[in-house]
Amino acid sequence: MRILKLIQFFFVLVSTAIGATTFIPASIEKQIESASFGIEAELLKKTPFKNDNGFIYTRHEFKVIEAFGTDIEFLSLELPGGTLGDLGTAVEGAPQFKNGVKYFLLIKEIENKFYLSNFTLGQYEIQRIGDQIYYVSSVFPFDKTIGRINKEHFKKLMFEKWNLVSRLDGKHESIKLTIENKKAIEKKKPNQERKIASTERSFDFEKWYIFLLAFTCVGISFYLIKSRWDEK
Repeated sequence: MRILKLIQFFFVLVSTAIGATTFIPASIEKQIESASFGIEAELLKKTPFKNDNGFIYTRHEFKVIEAFGTDIEFLSLELPGGTLGDLGTAVEGAPQFKNGVKYFLLIKEIENKFYLSNFTLGQYEIQRIGDQIYYVSSVFPFDKTIGRINKEHFKKLMFEKWNLVSRLDGKHESIKLTIENKKAIEKKKPNQERKIASTERSFDFEKWYIFLLAFTCVGISFYLIKSRWDEK
């Protein structure tokens, strides 16, 4: 019975450590600096699945409405958690997306792979208030400085931080100002296919799980050895 209680204790410890997500407010400038590009997008569909390690993830597919610093038309994000049949996994603080809602997303590119920059901090809902459009933070919606940002102000900061220019072919997008990009735009044909960004999870969920599970096993082993030693 004592061993069973110990196992239950360590299970709770592992579950709590995995589920806990703490966010620290960061200025819009810092958020933009840490991202590679931004997009306005609308959710098309969500598909839950199990990855190779048996963890439940959900693939979110978006249609890009407007892009800043890239030319993608579609985006796929794979995020931890979801419901698959009778099984469900919830990760505290993970981004939540709803059908029919338009979002602004800050995306990070690392070694040709794409992530939601700063996890849920990179997610904003797009809201129209009067004749103005605002990006509303999904994490700190009531923060006076970063909770609700006027789109034009956010756009200005992105152009400054990422050195962007409007596309030369008239598309409602922007790209980074480099000689290579200018040449690519000028030579781009109207029917040329454009890339689709496929993203992976924003943190290594499995490694943390395995580490904490190993920690649990070590603790149980220590307890068993100590109990046998005391019996002697």
